Amino acid sequence: AKRPNSIQALAEPVKEIVKNISKYYNIYQETTKSNGTTYQLNNFINQSIKEVKEILNKEKINTIILGDGNKIINQYPINTTITTFDKVFFVTNSNNLVIPDLTGYSKNDLEVVLTLLKIPYTIKGHGYVINQSILPGTKIDSNMQIEITLASKLKE
Repeated sequence: AKRPNSIQALAEPVKEIVKNISKYYNIYQETTKSNGTTYQLNNFINQSIKEVKEILNKEKINTIILGDGNKIINQYPINTTITTFDKVFFVTNSNNLVIPDLTGYSKNDLEVVLTLLKIPYTIKGHGYVINQSILPGTKIDSNMQIEITLASKLKE
């Protein structure tokens, strides 16, 4: 077998291996989105959740609503450009916020939701949510802390 004469010959295979390992552990995200169009996401705080959801659905923006209120009191992201099929999280003026079903959420999305809901958390593993220590639908209180377990989708 012929050995490569330089480090340069190894660069592409090593780059591909690092990229694949990073995807496996969910520490790499593709920056290109197929057929995605950009949308200027405004500040929707204090607006009607029903109206905002209708506007964003027309733009094919994935809205995740936390709480059963009728007005938006917090959102992520805010005042930025997003791509269609991106997720936008809204917290409503609900008196009974509950723990959502986080199954399948990426670490990034998980951290956004728990930060918006002001719930302290610990995360074990890499990848996507497969288990949460507090059942979905449990009313949120100021003393709770949730443990999340992540695993790679490749193991399924």
